Amino acid sequence: MNNAERIGGILLAGLCEALAGRPGVTEIRGHGLMIGVELDRPCGDLVGQALEAGLLINVTMDNVIRLLPPLIMNEGEARQVLSILVPLVHAFLAQARPRRPREHEKSAGPAAALPAVQGLLARGVRAPVRAYALDQGQIPSATSAIGRSKTARSR
Repeated sequence: MNNAERIGGILLAGLCEALAGRPGVTEIRGHGLMIGVELDRPCGDLVGQALEAGLLINVTMDNVIRLLPPLIMNEGEARQVLSILVPLVHAFLAQARPRRPREHEKSAGPAAALPAVQGLLARGVRAPVRAYALDQGQIPSATSAIGRSKTARSR
C-alpha cells in the first residue's frame, strides 16, 4: 500500500501541475492509485485516443477520466502515463467544445465509448502501459448468488 500512495502521489502531482487551473478541467482528485480528472465536457473520445497512444484509461459519468493502475506500478510507468495522458488532455481541451450529450449518449451512459475501444482492439491496437480499467458491468450481489444456488440445490 505504501507503493500505491507513493506512485499515486506522483501521478496526482503531475496531473495537478500540468492541468490544474486549465480551462476545461473542473477537478483533479485521487486517493492512492484511484485518480480522476473531471472535465467540463464529455470526453469519451479520449478512451480511443489514449488506447491508440498505448494507454488504457476509462471515462465515467461522461466527463471524468479515471485511472486505476495496478498496485505494482513503478515510478517509470507513472511518468510514462503522464507523458501520454497530459498531452492528450491538452489537445482534447484545445479542440473540443463543451456540448450537450446526444440522445443516444444519454441512454448509453458510461458505456458510450465501448464500441470505439472494441473497434481498436479488433484492429490489434494494444496498450503497453499497465494501467487497467475495471469493468463497469453489474456484479450480482452475494446474497442473490447464494439464493440462486440454494434454489438450484433444492430442486
